[in-house]
Amino acid sequence: MRDFDEFKHSITQPIRIKDLITQGSDFLIKNNILNGRNEVNWYFQHVLECDLGKLFHVSNTIIDDCSYAKFLTFLKKRSKKIPYQQIIGKAPFYGRDFFVNSDVLIPRPESELIISILKNKKCNKLLDIGTGSGCLAITAALEEIADRVDLVDRSKKALKVAKNNIDNFKVINANVYKLNILTETPPEQYDIVISNPPYISKDEYNNLDYEVKNFEPKISILLNLSKDHLDRHKNFKDYINAKKNIVNSKNKNINLISIDDKYCKKIFNDKKIKNKISFSLNNNSADIYYNNGFIVDKYFYKYKNFKLANISSDLSNNYNIQNILAAYIVSKYLKIPIKYFEESVKKYKGLPYRSSIIFNSRSKIIINNSKATNVSSALLTLDNKKNIFLILGGIAKKEDEFYNFNKYKDNIIKLYIYGKSRNLIKRQIGLHKISKVLTSLDYVVNNLWKDLSKFDCKATIIFAPACASFDQFENFEKRGNYFNKLIINKIKK
Repeated sequence: MRDFDEFKHSITQPIRIKDLITQGSDFLIKNNILNGRNEVNWYFQHVLECDLGKLFHVSNTIIDDCSYAKFLTFLKKRSKKIPYQQIIGKAPFYGRDFFVNSDVLIPRPESELIISILKNKKCNKLLDIGTGSGCLAITAALEEIADRVDLVDRSKKALKVAKNNIDNFKVINANVYKLNILTETPPEQYDIVISNPPYISKDEYNNLDYEVKNFEPKISILLNLSKDHLDRHKNFKDYINAKKNIVNSKNKNINLISIDDKYCKKIFNDKKIKNKISFSLNNNSADIYYNNGFIVDKYFYKYKNFKLANISSDLSNNYNIQNILAAYIVSKYLKIPIKYFEESVKKYKGLPYRSSIIFNSRSKIIINNSKATNVSSALLTLDNKKNIFLILGGIAKKEDEFYNFNKYKDNIIKLYIYGKSRNLIKRQIGLHKISKVLTSLDYVVNNLWKDLSKFDCKATIIFAPACASFDQFENFEKRGNYFNKLIINKIKK
């Protein structure tokens, strides 16, 4: 750890928030907390109970000794690799903030998939084994998936955290009790049983295979590469090389690489990369590709078509079809019967804020893709869409290329730009069909609704910001949830 005392003595009086943000960020980054700048901003947003936009306005504020001491405690703990969420005592899950501490695991975004799968499965009783913070069971109750939820764990300390969250969210249909599922049996039967336990114990870790410990998978997948995460890499070339390491393993893994992306295609064509399978949305030179509702397989068979039918409308976007192709290849490689792959695709409804259709009527369809935090992922949302009312904005990623939206200019009716990077986006795209350049998402939705009242064809409203959320929101989930609320309020009026 870089000298903490040295950092303390470097702060001059009077102590202003902006100075702590700048120097605190540098301190964390020097201590290998690569996301240090964002985390310091989040810390002050949490303490001041404000969004990033307001934080900038109060950055000249002088703080007192007590607040300074608390910030120093945060920095010291974080530099020792204590998770940010444990330090501030909360972690987001499915649009809500849950209390967490060192007694439980931090809720992971991918665990939201469990809730998404259960969304259409109403039941009477649900059991959550190894509940930890209780985020899964509590969310199931709040989303009205189950009339009653029971939360069990073998750790009394974890159950105390879960009980805290139950009380915070005022869940009346939840029970908490200690149970070790390995040696004890639940006292009754349940309609649904869920569990998301830790996968590897500390004792097992030392005996793991080298490739597992060093993140060298048996199967690796490259879908696309965009100018993202450049706050963690020297430049885009360095980022590409880091991704290339995923497939350039000495172990005999299989490498799935999309040739639709120019950077991925270049990696695929590298002769050093072995054991590779190419796939594509429309390129029939690929080993496996998509063609008008069919998966065409030339790798595992000489030539075979699989009908891809009955997928939800939320999965109809090109990038989800790309994900389905990758899932198909993994299934075939692992020799999973094709019927299980087909059943999974039919049942899967997508994840929140990832091209989710939040409203669909005769006059309009509204798509929330808050997850689109860079230009490449946002562009994919526009494929095969007409009469588009497009919303962009937030904090642009370094080196991102917004002029690429101009290729959809004939399909875009109105374009709304908001947030910290609004002027940068405006310069790159030009003035083509820009309805408003605004400061916040609230203003965007208000103007959008006025424009929709004058439009007499079915409109496609797409919220695909192509930017990070940190100017106004802590993460893309909270941004997506806020957009949903704004839309729902408009629909109800």
